[in-house]
Amino acid sequence: MEILARAGGTEYGIENRNVIKNAVYLIRHNLSNTDLGIEFLCERLKISPTTLTRIFREELQISPGRYLLNQRLLQGMSLLSGSDLDIGTISEKCGFRDPKTFSRFIRRSTGLSAREYRKQKRIKQSETKKSIPVDPKADHHPFSGK
Repeated sequence: MEILARAGGTEYGIENRNVIKNAVYLIRHNLSNTDLGIEFLCERLKISPTTLTRIFREELQISPGRYLLNQRLLQGMSLLSGSDLDIGTISEKCGFRDPKTFSRFIRRSTGLSAREYRKQKRIKQSETKKSIPVDPKADHHPFSGK
């Protein structure tokens, strides 16, 4: 019966989802660690790089390395647009070994330098705030239901 369950994918599917869940947890909680990579994940998950890559491709249609890079870039873009941290500090918080590497990946991803990306996002945020009409006489929040 166990062989049938494995052949049907039930048991492997659960195991794969647990590997993904644990890998994602490790990535999110170690994103600033420059040593975070395939080897780091495999050591902690107690699986081979080949198995980790296979599971990521089957479950997420992406390699674990690309998933990790995407998470670092998302974190970096969020910090660029939502903080005043300098680019060197942001690159450290995202696990890049140096700001030049971080900036190069931001440019590849967005077509803009890190500074240009920050400036563009801030302009868009400023325009969004200006476009929302606010009644200065209103004494309640528009979503409060009062």
